[in-house]
Amino acid sequence: MRSLRICICAMLCIVLVSCSNETNLENVKKGKTTGAISSIATDSKKMTINVMQDKMAGYPQGTMGEYQRYICSDKNKIYVVNNLERNCSIVQLSKDGTDLATIYVNGNGNIYAINTQNNWIVFQLVEFKDGYENYYICRIKNDGTKFKKIREERINDLWMYESNIFYSQYTKWGGSNLYSMDIDGKKRKLIFEMETGLEFEVVNNTIYIFCYNRIHESLYDCELYKMDLSGAKRIKVADIKEAYSDTISLWGNYVYYINDEQQLCKMKLDSIKVEILASDVDKYCVYKGYIYYTTYDEEPTKLYKVNLSGKGKKLLNKSNIVKMNYFDVILDDWIYFISDNMLIRINCVGEKSEKIKLNKTESR
Repeated sequence: MRSLRICICAMLCIVLVSCSNETNLENVKKGKTTGAISSIATDSKKMTINVMQDKMAGYPQGTMGEYQRYICSDKNKIYVVNNLERNCSIVQLSKDGTDLATIYVNGNGNIYAINTQNNWIVFQLVEFKDGYENYYICRIKNDGTKFKKIREERINDLWMYESNIFYSQYTKWGGSNLYSMDIDGKKRKLIFEMETGLEFEVVNNTIYIFCYNRIHESLYDCELYKMDLSGAKRIKVADIKEAYSDTISLWGNYVYYINDEQQLCKMKLDSIKVEILASDVDKYCVYKGYIYYTTYDEEPTKLYKVNLSGKGKKLLNKSNIVKMNYFDVILDDWIYFISDNMLIRINCVGEKSEKIKLNKTESR
């Protein structure tokens, strides 16, 4: 009798596990996920993200997944957001730091998540009116013409890829949705739904999504998925434990992130082994075989450079030339910051630095 009970229990377990897996897979096919999809096959051993070879993304890769992106560039120009309390502008300048011109001004708003591609600039505009905040996804030509508010929506993150816009937003139930649309705000499509939060990147004709479940405050366990630009061919790639979700970045076949002890971590996509590369890290960027990061507790802020193994640590701002409030991005071997109405850049070897005042510009 006892043997019969054991056999019956075993059979029930097999049936229940089978039903659970089928349900999870069916949810994935529908674009509805709950964070428990470990049954999906992975191809992380074959995956390498060739960030530097991608010329179709509207924002440089290798940066932390933060929403407050203020600087981007195309082949010839750099575009900088200058938010001064409730007054904002987009300043265009040559890559040598000259020929400044203001191509957009809004006297009652702020700008975030700026991207550029195919002669278009796309961004989130927050306008302040009658005590309320109004949110718009906007587009403008890189010569300052054809400005348009294409959708009235508050986003969590935004990426431009070729001539399409991808953006995420929180739902009223605490989940997240990922959408795509064209440059006119048309052909809007729901690509992915998640019952919790998500961050994402678009690179090499692929969407990478970090689905996260809160552990403590802003600390999360995350699952990394990849899919094509339509949301199809969805595959789970890796599990990432105890990471700040807005610090995750992909480079090569590694994922980088900051943990709860402000340590910069590195994990290979086909492994669970985690390497600690640096401590006291506030913000970082992976660029051309090196990691550049600013410190969390040091005053004034320090800027360091290490190789991808965390070795060869070098202080770049030895003379404390600037008080660096925001480490934004690296473009063409220059590290860019925005601080107190100034655009500050330091070259990647730390031998040269420049300050460019943003409000002394002529409007176009």
